[in-house]
Amino acid sequence: MLATAGLLSLPAHAQLAAHALPTGGRVAAGSASISSAGNALRVDQSTSKAVIDWQSFNIGSNASVRFNQPSSSSITLNRVGADGGRSLINGSMSANGQVWLLNPGGALFGPTATINVGGLLASSLKLGNEDFMGGNYRLAKDGVGSIVNQGRLSAQDGGYIALLAPEVRNEGVITARLGTVALASGDELRLDFTGDRLIEVKVDQATVNALIENKKLIEAEGGWVLMSTDAAKRLSLGSVNNSGIVRATLVEQEGQIKLLGGTTTVAGTLDVSAPNGGNGGFIETSGHSVHLDPALKVSATAPGGKTGNWLIDPNDFRIAANGNITGAALSSILANTNATIATATEGTPGGNGDIFVNDNVSWSSGNTLTLDAERNINIGARRDRTQSQPNRHQLEVCQRTGTCPCLWWESGFRLTC
Repeated sequence: MLATAGLLSLPAHAQLAAHALPTGGRVAAGSASISSAGNALRVDQSTSKAVIDWQSFNIGSNASVRFNQPSSSSITLNRVGADGGRSLINGSMSANGQVWLLNPGGALFGPTATINVGGLLASSLKLGNEDFMGGNYRLAKDGVGSIVNQGRLSAQDGGYIALLAPEVRNEGVITARLGTVALASGDELRLDFTGDRLIEVKVDQATVNALIENKKLIEAEGGWVLMSTDAAKRLSLGSVNNSGIVRATLVEQEGQIKLLGGTTTVAGTLDVSAPNGGNGGFIETSGHSVHLDPALKVSATAPGGKTGNWLIDPNDFRIAANGNITGAALSSILANTNATIATATEGTPGGNGDIFVNDNVSWSSGNTLTLDAERNINIGARRDRTQSQPNRHQLEVCQRTGTCPCLWWESGFRLTC
């Protein structure tokens, strides 16, 4: 709530001086020099890693910061102290390598912000110098500041944009072609890299009342997108909300989109299609509860290959007019993707691992719908129990026009080919 109140007291892009630059920089590890002229600041780094402690780290709308680094795998960690206030980024920041910004007060990238880097990490969590220099990227809770993007954040091909805080909101544009976009919340987070590629963001300890939200555009063509508040064993009370566009279409490799929360609410568009050849990608929407908007658009189409897959993984799931998704919405989505609804409580409260189908579902695309329940599959007034797997009940409905019989139940529910 404090972070939200702070946002409402802005607009920060109007309050910050147009020529504002970071102040009080001191190199704490590695080797780098800091110079400025007028409204431009430059950091020349000579070691693969460097740590700079700043009194404040702000960039005005007419100001710029440039990091010159030895290579794309180089990282500059910029740390702001507890008394430095939230970082307000309204101008431009560029680097040929990776730039990390740790500020317990959080950071706001305003509408005029333009970031072009090999990789960007912005977080209100903390990481010690020894761990950073040694490659032990385990971040721990520090402040309660939020990370909000209203501008344009861009990583070079194969790079990453990682926004990590108790509350992360994207209201702008984030792009990382062939790379990774990660919006995640946790009291403890772990990052894994292969070379300069971010390959995993793991929530080791969840944050209570965490919020991850996308309202505009996240794009990682040929890469993967993660929006997560979820820790091991689903121990998450956080929310993941999407009302914008998340796109990870095929470019050289299949894309992936994962939305993992306590409560996961999905509207807008999720797109892992392969419009120019190859196979469609993979989408996962998981949480204690998963709510899918009737107007949600999901695409894993592949005109020249295999259609991709969408996994819906809640504790319980209800297909109904007032359920987690309507029959009409699911019918429409099945034209563009295969879908699996798989329920599992994993010992967490809220649901029993059941699937309820109380609305008509009809499609003829040749895509498949799989219902895989930890406990029961309830279709209308009748419950289907397939005993092919002990203690696991699975119903697979394969719609291939002209070859698959329709299913009728006493309740009048119908899946049509």
